[in-house]
Amino acid sequence: MTPGVIITEIMAQIGLVVLGIHLMVTGTQHEGAVMDEGSFPLLTSTNVEFFKMVLPEEKVIVSSKKQFFRFGKLKCAVEMHNEAGELVARGIFSGIIKNAVK
Repeated sequence: MTPGVIITEIMAQIGLVVLGIHLMVTGTQHEGAVMDEGSFPLLTSTNVEFFKMVLPEEKVIVSSKKQFFRFGKLKCAVEMHNEAGELVARGIFSGIIKNAVK
């Protein structure tokens, strides 16, 4: 069985970080987010509910829907489903994109 902390990390990496990078690369300047080589994401909060187990070798699908994205702050609803389409976990994730101090 996969521990909940690993499921949460997968959901955060795919649902929040990847979505944030995509929005910053394809977004518009009025959203206030600038992506460069010194940018890095930070998870600020999470609220996850678990419904089913994830067993070894089982494939999962993670989907994310933007709720808020402005000035490098992102909040999204993330769901994880198993191969049968059953809901494994869902949650609300928030984070920010910071630029490294040079």
